Amino acid sequence: MFECGNTIWPIMPIIMLILFVVFIFLLCRYFKCTPSRQPKTPLDIINNRYAKGEISKDEYEQMKQDLSKK
Repeated sequence: MFECGNTIWPIMPIIMLILFVVFIFLLCRYFKCTPSRQPKTPLDIINNRYAKGEISKDEYEQMKQDLSKK
């Protein structure tokens, strides 16, 4: 009476489209496809470096002073 193989083929393009959209979404999330932000200021850069622990408090304060002199 009913053949299972013939009932799913009309749905396959929709399923493939959904899978394609999900794949592109995940690909963009993985590679962070976001609009570029404004360039960082030197103060932003040293704030981030201090927050990450790349520079000590003394180095941070010295760099901050040097930047404020300009």
